[in-house]
Amino acid sequence: MSPDMTHLAVAEKSITTQPNVYIYSFKTMRLYRILRKGTQKGYASVQFSTHNKSHIACLGCAPDYLLTVWDWRNERLLLKCKAYGQDVFGIRWGQFPGMLTSNGVGHIRFWKMALTFTGLKLQGDLGKFGASELSDITGFVELPDGKVVSGTEYGKLLLWEGVFVKVELMRADPTASAADAPTTLMGTPHTGAIDVIMIEKETGLVISGGDDGFLRWWPLEEIDVAEADYDAGISEYGIMMRKEVRIPPVGSGFAQYPAHIQHIAQSDDKATWLIQDGRNGIVWCYTPETGDCTPVISSHSMQVTGAALSSRYPGLLFSSGIDGTVRVSNVSQQWDSELFSEARPAENAGVGVTCMDMAPQFVDPELRSVCCGYTDGTMRAYTVCDNSLVQFQAHKPHNCMIKQLAYSGDEAGLLATLAEDNAVFFFRVRSLHEHAIPLGFVQLPVTVHSFSWDTQTGRMILSLQDGSLVELMKPVAESIDNSESYEMELNYKSVVPDAPEIESDDEGEEEEEGNPEGEDGAAPAEEGATEDKPPEDQEQAEGEAEGGKKKKKKKTKDEKKGGEDGEEEQKDEIVSSITRAIYITDSDLLRKILFVGTGKYASGLWEISLDEVGEIRPSQTPLAKYTKPSLPCSLKAKLPKGSTATQLLLSPSERFLFVGFADGRVRIVPLAYPGSFTEVCVAGSFGGAVNAISVDEDESLMAVAAGDGTLTTVTINTEGMLQVAGSKSAGEEVDMAEAAQRLQESMPSMPELGARSWEIPTAEASDIQPINMDITDPQQYSIQDAKLKAEEDNAKAAAELKKTRVRERIAELRQELTDLIAKNQAMTEGQLSLAEMSVDQEFIQHLKDDMENQIKQVEFELAWTVEFHERRLQKLKNYYLQNVDFERIEVLGFRSPHRVATFRTPCMSEDLQANLARLHELIFAAEADGDDEDRGDAEDVEGSGDKSIHRASSKFQGLEVTGDASGEMGLEKTLSGAEQRELRRQQRQQRKGQMQELEKAKPSDSYEAAEDVEAIAHAEATLGNYMLKTSDAYQVPENQRMNAEKKRRQMFLLEESMHAIKTEFNHRVLALRDFRQQVKTEVQRDLLALQEINEQLGTKTDFVQGLLDNPPGAPPDFPEKRFDYEDSDIKAFGRLLKGETEPEDAADEEEAADEEDDDEDGGEDEDAEGEEGEDDEGQGELEEEEEDAAEEEAEEESGAKKTAAAPSRKSAKIPGAPPPSVPLSGRAAIAARRVARLTLRSQILQGKGGSLDALGNAVSVESQARLRHDKGQLEEHIRQVIDTFNTAVASIEKEKAKLESDLKNADMKLLVLYEELLTLNELEEKDEALLKKATKCRQDKTNIMHEIKACQDQLSEKKAEIEAWHTEEQNLQAEFTEVVGENSPFLSALLKIYKKKVKRSKRKKMGEDEDFDEEEDDDDEDDDEDDEDEDEDEDEDETGPPAGCDHQTYENVIDLREKRVEMEDALQEIQKAVENLRQTHKKLLDDERRIDKEQKMTDAEIQQFQTDKQRKLNQVPIVFALRLSQIQCLGLTEGGDEHERLPNELGEHVVFTHEGLNRLMSRITELHQEIKEVKAKHKQLQKDFRVRKKDKTAALSNLEDLQAKFQDIQMLKFGQIVDLDLLERNAPSKYVQELQEKVGQAEVEHRRRLAEWEKRIEKQKKELAKITVENTSLMEQIVSMGYSQMQLDAALNARIANVTVNDNEPLVELREMERERCKDLLALQAKEIATLQAEINLFRKKGGHIYTTVTANRGPGGRD
Repeated sequence: MSPDMTHLAVAEKSITTQPNVYIYSFKTMRLYRILRKGTQKGYASVQFSTHNKSHIACLGCAPDYLLTVWDWRNERLLLKCKAYGQDVFGIRWGQFPGMLTSNGVGHIRFWKMALTFTGLKLQGDLGKFGASELSDITGFVELPDGKVVSGTEYGKLLLWEGVFVKVELMRADPTASAADAPTTLMGTPHTGAIDVIMIEKETGLVISGGDDGFLRWWPLEEIDVAEADYDAGISEYGIMMRKEVRIPPVGSGFAQYPAHIQHIAQSDDKATWLIQDGRNGIVWCYTPETGDCTPVISSHSMQVTGAALSSRYPGLLFSSGIDGTVRVSNVSQQWDSELFSEARPAENAGVGVTCMDMAPQFVDPELRSVCCGYTDGTMRAYTVCDNSLVQFQAHKPHNCMIKQLAYSGDEAGLLATLAEDNAVFFFRVRSLHEHAIPLGFVQLPVTVHSFSWDTQTGRMILSLQDGSLVELMKPVAESIDNSESYEMELNYKSVVPDAPEIESDDEGEEEEEGNPEGEDGAAPAEEGATEDKPPEDQEQAEGEAEGGKKKKKKKTKDEKKGGEDGEEEQKDEIVSSITRAIYITDSDLLRKILFVGTGKYASGLWEISLDEVGEIRPSQTPLAKYTKPSLPCSLKAKLPKGSTATQLLLSPSERFLFVGFADGRVRIVPLAYPGSFTEVCVAGSFGGAVNAISVDEDESLMAVAAGDGTLTTVTINTEGMLQVAGSKSAGEEVDMAEAAQRLQESMPSMPELGARSWEIPTAEASDIQPINMDITDPQQYSIQDAKLKAEEDNAKAAAELKKTRVRERIAELRQELTDLIAKNQAMTEGQLSLAEMSVDQEFIQHLKDDMENQIKQVEFELAWTVEFHERRLQKLKNYYLQNVDFERIEVLGFRSPHRVATFRTPCMSEDLQANLARLHELIFAAEADGDDEDRGDAEDVEGSGDKSIHRASSKFQGLEVTGDASGEMGLEKTLSGAEQRELRRQQRQQRKGQMQELEKAKPSDSYEAAEDVEAIAHAEATLGNYMLKTSDAYQVPENQRMNAEKKRRQMFLLEESMHAIKTEFNHRVLALRDFRQQVKTEVQRDLLALQEINEQLGTKTDFVQGLLDNPPGAPPDFPEKRFDYEDSDIKAFGRLLKGETEPEDAADEEEAADEEDDDEDGGEDEDAEGEEGEDDEGQGELEEEEEDAAEEEAEEESGAKKTAAAPSRKSAKIPGAPPPSVPLSGRAAIAARRVARLTLRSQILQGKGGSLDALGNAVSVESQARLRHDKGQLEEHIRQVIDTFNTAVASIEKEKAKLESDLKNADMKLLVLYEELLTLNELEEKDEALLKKATKCRQDKTNIMHEIKACQDQLSEKKAEIEAWHTEEQNLQAEFTEVVGENSPFLSALLKIYKKKVKRSKRKKMGEDEDFDEEEDDDDEDDDEDDEDEDEDEDEDETGPPAGCDHQTYENVIDLREKRVEMEDALQEIQKAVENLRQTHKKLLDDERRIDKEQKMTDAEIQQFQTDKQRKLNQVPIVFALRLSQIQCLGLTEGGDEHERLPNELGEHVVFTHEGLNRLMSRITELHQEIKEVKAKHKQLQKDFRVRKKDKTAALSNLEDLQAKFQDIQMLKFGQIVDLDLLERNAPSKYVQELQEKVGQAEVEHRRRLAEWEKRIEKQKKELAKITVENTSLMEQIVSMGYSQMQLDAALNARIANVTVNDNEPLVELREMERERCKDLLALQAKEIATLQAEINLFRKKGGHIYTTVTANRGPGGRD
């Protein structure tokens, strides 16, 4: 609704046409406006603007998710933009003008209508969840200050500020104080999703409603001031709940479950709320003042899966839904039509009804009972009574969802259920008291879509996924044995229908035939439509007709393509399957099957008969192994394309077929006229598949259940439809408008009846008794499982009873044997031995053998189990350990909290290793190529330098030699005039050649020195600045361009580095573990020695107690030895499995035995030791007195052997003592020997004297002191060793923490690289295309350069030939002069004869000119014809030699003339070839320019693509950690504090490394120094330039002097400037000299005028530059003023946030004035440019020296 409640907007969803938004006038409900082409498939949300009454926002659904803003009054689209890439839920206008907010799956987006230079734009900022968990956003509300509070799917409230989550709002503990409430949290605000959030401005409270059914009120002031504790990493903040209401209230009795609040609508006075409950399917009316909550409307909340109309009670409709409810309604009433509703209890929450069928009349004569199938595999039967819906039976035939349930309808009475496991369970039904008696089930090997009964024969037809039909024979209850199992087998028939291809030629005609009935049949459904709204069915029928024609044309075009593409498309078609099939009786009273399907069966209603198919016994051929034959079928009627048929229903009279489709349509087809149909749209095209169709007995009412939750009843006029269809089938012309009116008038009406008028009996009067109890336990066994479990339980009970009896008998025999043995032992005489008591020794041996055989048998029986467990263990090893280089091995410190563990390091995969191997090969190859290129470049530089030096030296040497030669020649002799002229001519030619070489070597104006270019490139490369990749001016360098392959290589190298780091660290930890074992062994030796000393001293060392023991729960030191077990371990594990403990007596006995063995060994050792001690007594005293260290070392080994045996017996009792096998060495061995000597000495002294004397006391005191000293040393050594090891553990633990941080960063980097790789993969195709295009341009450029080079070489050759011919011509002229003589009186006459053009005779010599083409002869003939007149004149003039001339001289002149003519012909041919080459060269240059242009465009396109690629890569989020100390950017706060502080957000800052920052700072200093150096170099270059300029000026002045001198000499000698060569060849005539003078004067005048025009052009250029600068400054002022205006506008908008001014006229006028001014300025500049171009063209025509690309590229000697 619009805010002023005057207009209503209705948005469409459609799969056939592009949806529209219809805007109606609310008062008249007439169509007012239509908004077209706003999205592709449908709209998710529309909302009128609260700020601009002409604006409306529309949000599209998949696939485009387009957000559009319209001026709906003018039907004009203002803005459009893609809202998101996933589902969007809604769009809402904000509190401020131009602000919108959209929400959807995993996102919330904030939009702004911004006015930019290019017009109005729609800019959207995606909300960033940050540390909060990502969630779908369904409900949100905007607070008065612009913040947004949104709900989540996990029950938290999120407070958004800008585009970031400011804080997560939690529910505070109500007992906490106001100060502690933010940190004393009770839980989330709601349990489950929060879909509704509103605000009460009057009370200042925010209301939230969610999935838990509660409405809760929260204080706005607490939400507004909520702040997260970012320093502690806590983003949650507690707020106090002010009020809560449960919908519906507990104990209200209206609904069993709490509501799922999805939407709330409030009245204008806020006194009444309508709450949409998505769980119970109820709209609640809630009154806030009283707290009353009552239901308004009740319906199914999810899919409606079943519908059944009762023929006995008109208007009685049963419906079932996936929400688990079964509802009974009276559809004859328009309001309050629901009578009863039955929902599942809380134990079955989530269990839904999937199918339903009404009991036939022989089961329930009153036709008021239904049977329903559920998702948990149960089925329940209900009957409706006057006051309730009674359940009288419940079964669980399946353990999975029941897909279909149907009664057979015949008198035999069968009920069948189809489940997801493709099992069909059969029940026998007789009445409501004997209902659903289980018979058995048939298991199908293929997915079964549906089944249908044959009401005449009791057979069943199954529609299978593999495209086949299976007909099961009727089960006979008497022949079914279900005593042990309900699984049974039935005879069957199975075929695969062979469907012909549907012809598309008549499709349009059939669609047109179906349209009239579509109009007629849809008329009742459109009764409620207004006259302004066109009938939907008519539009749809017309659209289908047109669509059929369009598809026909498209198909014709596609058939023309043919080829392999068509075959591939056929392979990609969906699998052909049959979805629905039913039995019908044709006109010949034969039973046939109608079916629909997908694939090749799509778009058609097919007919087939199975009468000719043989019946198969499953005992002989199971269905899974049966090869199904193919059987032809025929097309009964065509169905619409693109939509799958989901339901087939035959009317009670079998006159009509009802076909339901997945797009919500129902087609009614008269079986007598299958070419006609009536089509009704009853559900949405998205998710509105028809799940069930029901028709009453008189075929006047149809009920349809759809997947979008709609339950529709349609009144149909079957008789009128048959009449219209019959008339059209007979070929009669039918006026469809009149037919529609007649059908409407004759439409049967349903009287509005009350439930009381049906006289349905009550439950007590119906005598309906429940057959069994309801099934509520989800773990309840199915019928089959219950039978199998019962048999199994009985067998187990019998076996246990037998074993108990055997055990009791054995126990009696054992007791009897025990009594006999005791009695035998009590006898004094005649006592029998055990052998004598054995009655039968052979039997005992037999028992032993039998025992061994049983053991072998058990081993044989357990062989498979042992192998199974071994293989399972091996699989576990392979899965968890085989692909792991290092397990997690933990090394603990001794009595230290420090511990370190290895990294669990998986092996690098084979693919990764192969990729790394290839990558390293490429790296090595690239490095080798780089080294070769460096060496080659150095050699090339050296070689080129040598060559250039050689060429330069040769040039200078040539000049010197020439000069010397000329000097020597001048000195030697005086030459003649001809020789002097020849010498001067040679000197001029030499100077001319040198000048040409110098001119060639002269650089052009656009020439750039290689060293300068290299220096510039080096300066740009080493500039040292940082261009941010997010900058608009950033261009990706060529060496940094990235593609998917490079990104993969980066990932490979990163994974390799991570693996190498983990491996190196793990080796160090393993080395530390080995060191721990060494330390442990050494400390154990010291502890053993320390224990001996403590025993002698009678002291105790407390700190060593448990020193080497691992703490409880410590991991094993060597987990890789987990599979190394001993027999004792296995025995202990066996006792543990049996629940037994090791008997203490047995343990004591083993210990005693061990001690006895030790005592025996120890006694022998002591005896030996005693003997040795007595022998060495005297020597021992001397040794003690002298204390010789060398002797102590000599006795180390023997003493160790003597003393090692004594403490070994007690080591087991010492905590942490080493095992007996640990040898003593080092300090421990020395201490042990000393203790042994001191003990022996004290024993000797006591043995001699019996009492201690002074010597004995002294010896005792000395020994005590020595022992204390040794004890202190041992304790210190132990502490030192332990501390050293613990320090090492702590150090490597600290190092591991750093490594873990680095590896975690590497993992995040790897994720970033993977996301970038995904982005690059999307762009890979375009990248490769651009690369191929660039490569092609380079190849073309290379080829064209080779062709240009070849053409230039040919031109050079031709020019050389021309120069050679010119030389020949000069020689010929010299020969003529020599023949005639310079002073001959006949020179002019003979010269005229020599120069005269003559026609050459075409004489063909033998062996010559045989290869000329006819075309050349034709060309010669044409040339002869053209010059015919001249030749005739010349022939007439050629009368012979001049009078007095020598005839021989004349003949010689004629011969020379022939040579000259031949030479001119040759030159003409060469000129033609040169002209062709020039044209070719020009064409190649054009091609080169074209290729250069293409290459530049390609490079620009590649650069733009790389920039776009970089921008997309910049959008990939990169995670990194920063300490607070690393944030070094301070700024002024908004509060006006002058002190700089850390910013609250870092969104506008740049993360920089310390190294990069220091490099930039140092680079500034370096740049200053480089600038100084460059300036110094520039000054030096300026000095050198001035010096060289002076030299050049001097040279030019000298040249001018020489030129003036030369001109003076020529003027004195000739009176003008003449060409010496020409003068030497032929003296010029006077007329030529005059012409030369005129030409000279004209050139001087032209130069003067050219200079004037050049000055004028220069002046105009300066004026143009000045005007351009002024224009640029004005444009900059305009831009700055524009920015200032934007800032002022922003400031004004900030001050008056609540004031909206929509007057844009002043701004529009200013823009128009500025636009007109800019147009005038551009027009003026265009005129000036045109004037300058005209002047330049004028100069060019007058011969001015204006250099262009054409003249610059023209070669020397070229002609225009």
